Amino acid sequence: MDRTAADKALQASAKLVDEVTGALAQKFSENGKVSVPKMDTNQYVCYQLAWLTAEQQVAESFVNYAWNDSLGTSELEKKMAIAFAGETVAHIRSELSSKPKEFGLTSARVREALFSDEMDEFIQ
Repeated sequence: MDRTAADKALQASAKLVDEVTGALAQKFSENGKVSVPKMDTNQYVCYQLAWLTAEQQVAESFVNYAWNDSLGTSELEKKMAIAFAGETVAHIRSELSSKPKEFGLTSARVREALFSDEMDEFIQ
């Protein structure tokens, strides 16, 4: 089992999540600091970003764990890590493409990063 496709897909989704984090930090800041009242104006997006960030980090860690030979992991862990990575990228893609402007993105940027035949093949 090859982790290359998982790494590539997770790198693409991580880059987009980082872009969202930066865009929202700027949008919800005042005098150079994050403003909770400004964040409260769109709690859904902030909540979703927290979940997407956590899911992204868990998927990356799971793939790294599954391919760590010193831990004695097997093909089962690798299959599970690939499946979870695929679900994670699909979830991030779905969330960001459903409301790109709210996440500080454009539809074109989401398509460029997460919609391709290669990405579709990995997710399936």
